[in-house]
Amino acid sequence: MSSHLTVIAGLGNPEARYARTLHNAGFWFADALASKQGGDFRLEKRFDAEVCKIGIAGSDVWLVKPQRFMNLSGGPIRAVLDY
Repeated sequence: MSSHLTVIAGLGNPEARYARTLHNAGFWFADALASKQGGDFRLEKRFDAEVCKIGIAGSDVWLVKPQRFMNLSGGPIRAVLDY
């Protein structure tokens, strides 16, 4: 039996001026899911993203919040997936 890792990327914009705008709805979702599952985000510089590892229904899940603007978020997400 093979194990797999699920990655959920919550998109947003890293600057404080976007914190309360709909640009950050993906960040809000990731934060809510982490909070519900008792997880905490930490900055992973190698990915240029905040990452939180949680478990859901017996599966490992990484929540990822890229720390680049939305239109540049593919790089950090790719870095996590390649890891």
